[in-house]
Amino acid sequence: MARLDVLILVLFLTVRCKAEGLFEDGQEYQYSYQAYTITGVREPTLFSSSFGIRGNLIIQKQPGIATLKLSDLTLGMHNGPETLFNTIKFLKKPDLASLEKPFKLTFLNGKITGFYTDSWDAEWSVNFKKALATNLQMDFYIGDIGKEETAYMRIVEDTISGTCNTSYSFSDDGKGRFLLFKQRTQRECTNIPSIGFNTVETTNCAGTPQDDLLATTQSYYKLSRGTASNTVKAESISSLGFQALQLYPPTGTPFYNRANTTLLLKSLGPLTKPIAAPGLTKHYASLRYIFRNPMPTPDGIDLTREEDYFTPEEPQSQLVLRSKAVPMLTKLKSVIGWSPLNEEALIDSSTSDCIQLMSALSLESLVAVWKSIEKDDDLKNLYVEILPLTGTNPAALMIKGLILGGKISDIEAQRTVALIPYYLRMPSEKLLVNWEDLLKSSSSIKTKELRGAITLAFGHLIGVTCTGNTQRHCKADTINKYARILYDAFKSAKTHQEMMVSLIALRNSKLVPAIERLVPHTKSGSVSRALRPHVIFSIQLLAVSNREKFLSAIMPIIHNTTETTEIRVAAISTLFRAKPNLIELQELVGIIEDETNKEVLNFILTTFRSYTGSKNSCLKRSSADLELLIRRVDHLKTDFFLSNNRAFDFHDEKHGFGGGLQLVTVYGEDSRAPLIISAKVNYRLSEHRYAPLEVMIRLEGVDEAYVRFFRKVDPKDFKLDVLKDLLQKTLKIAPRQKAPFKMEIILRSQGYDLLYHHMSGDELTSLMEGKALKDLISRGFKLTRSMVMLGGQKVTWTANDIGIPVAVGMSNPGFSRHQLSYGDQ
Repeated sequence: MARLDVLILVLFLTVRCKAEGLFEDGQEYQYSYQAYTITGVREPTLFSSSFGIRGNLIIQKQPGIATLKLSDLTLGMHNGPETLFNTIKFLKKPDLASLEKPFKLTFLNGKITGFYTDSWDAEWSVNFKKALATNLQMDFYIGDIGKEETAYMRIVEDTISGTCNTSYSFSDDGKGRFLLFKQRTQRECTNIPSIGFNTVETTNCAGTPQDDLLATTQSYYKLSRGTASNTVKAESISSLGFQALQLYPPTGTPFYNRANTTLLLKSLGPLTKPIAAPGLTKHYASLRYIFRNPMPTPDGIDLTREEDYFTPEEPQSQLVLRSKAVPMLTKLKSVIGWSPLNEEALIDSSTSDCIQLMSALSLESLVAVWKSIEKDDDLKNLYVEILPLTGTNPAALMIKGLILGGKISDIEAQRTVALIPYYLRMPSEKLLVNWEDLLKSSSSIKTKELRGAITLAFGHLIGVTCTGNTQRHCKADTINKYARILYDAFKSAKTHQEMMVSLIALRNSKLVPAIERLVPHTKSGSVSRALRPHVIFSIQLLAVSNREKFLSAIMPIIHNTTETTEIRVAAISTLFRAKPNLIELQELVGIIEDETNKEVLNFILTTFRSYTGSKNSCLKRSSADLELLIRRVDHLKTDFFLSNNRAFDFHDEKHGFGGGLQLVTVYGEDSRAPLIISAKVNYRLSEHRYAPLEVMIRLEGVDEAYVRFFRKVDPKDFKLDVLKDLLQKTLKIAPRQKAPFKMEIILRSQGYDLLYHHMSGDELTSLMEGKALKDLISRGFKLTRSMVMLGGQKVTWTANDIGIPVAVGMSNPGFSRHQLSYGDQ
């Protein structure tokens, strides 16, 4: 028994001698400390903002626990080229007193298991200390360095940015000095601390979330033997974190953030005088970044208050923000006249500054700002332009008030009401109920165009609230209520325009109970010939919820050779949008082999070849199965003057725009005039950022002479003057038409219909007079630029490697000009 006791004692002493981690028990380490972050852009103009802290760090290690204290801290800031960072003057600031409070860490096998601070320690200070602590752990026994199996290993570590798989790489110079290289990427982390908003599931062409950009951290540890043979001391620790915050023109240059921490050992010796650290009672179980304000529950949302839970920044008072609003709007006036692709405009922060400021305003403050600028038409117009881009609930209430109060024109009201659901940051059932007032009769809503825009927007709002919001679903009663209202509106509509508006609103809602009730209306005779293709297109959403029901409605239409070309093509294009599987594609190939309708045959063939032949990732849907199937019909010829679906690749190196253009043209049986012209374009700022836009035009009463004029136009010469000439000639042949000329236009983006307009021949004639067409196209281009450059669909705040919050996924390059300041300096 005595021999067993001796054996246990020897094993115990052996374990105690195996010091693990970076710090030895009973020792005090003094390091010089520097942490700084640089945010900037290299093109088209080199610019960055730098922020850094310098001082000293004391670490006192005892068994299982360490007490740490930062001291002599100074702060430095710099706005300008990164090359001038070394010229920064570091000054003592009173705010740093919180950061100099001591804190404690608990260790197990070299890894941090607990974090303790003063209960009154500021959250920004806690996050800084957590980022520092992330670099002070090493889950490794120093005696194993140099062994072959330990040259490289992967270990899970708790860090400021989540629980991350971390690679360890060791090297040994043979003289008692070692180098440890640690690396992690955010894509391999879990429990990533973040706050943000996502109005729709915006992804890039590869299906990756748009805020999933490059984020990586590399740390270097220079180690040497400690006082005992199996201990180690870290002579220097250097950590470098890099994050791409957004990518934009030209050619996808990243707006980036770098975060560096450097510790240099100054002295090491036995612990003599312990650090006074009373009151360290607040415990954190992890090193993850913490955010100040929790997100409210759906029932706890106050629609009128500022939404400061969407930003980690300390909020400013509403009075201060109000005083800044008018000067910012005034400054923005000077930028409005610039060319949309002016390189200076791309990095000017005036627009983004206004959006960010107005995003922080409560409803009361928005009303106060409006009253102060109501007599200035220029500022008032800018205010209305910016308001929906903020995406806040107070902005949604303000827009509702402006419309019901008759404060803005019908055109402005149509635009703002359409964009609010598109940019809305936090949809809720409370806002749906509040916006129901817009559906009621009002003396301020006089035109059918405005009422139609409100109906579309309300359907869109239902969609982003009840189906697009994966974290907060609507109650079952709410879904059933709006499904019934939308379908009843569709059934009770009298005119074609009313039916189209109610159908689009129903489609925007994406409510499965309402979509399912459209299935009987896909059959011949149930609705008008002009409405039926839109009904068929609308049931695409069933492909996910009830594939069998979707196919039972679509496939009979595709197979029925007595159906018109327009109807069959609508069903085929709907099937392609629903991502057909191998069996469904084989069925389409079987139709090709027996098809007698040249229009349908040509449309299927060109669709197959567009998806497999395009080099653009936004359009390409190639797979081994699809490419194998297309070989069976590869011998068949296609004709561009039959119904077709073509894809074009384009890229503009100068301005960085890139994307694919998909153009669909559908002809009828009675005439060679087009019935439908549909286009989908992806304005792609980079692989990680694009804004998809879809335009569908349906024509009636177009004479065959239109086609003869159309065929004379070469695509490379298809400029504004040629287009105008073409439309003028079309109007001259109007008397020979067999039916009145009509045109319907639908604009879609991110899966929602934003605009519907029904235009008669008389309206088109008036549009052609003077510069109306040119102005219309110019406004359309500016709106497109706004959608591309301002983004706003998805923004995520996350932490960098020194504990500073950064915004990832924003698409506005104006943020590259954001400058740092301290107080009034």
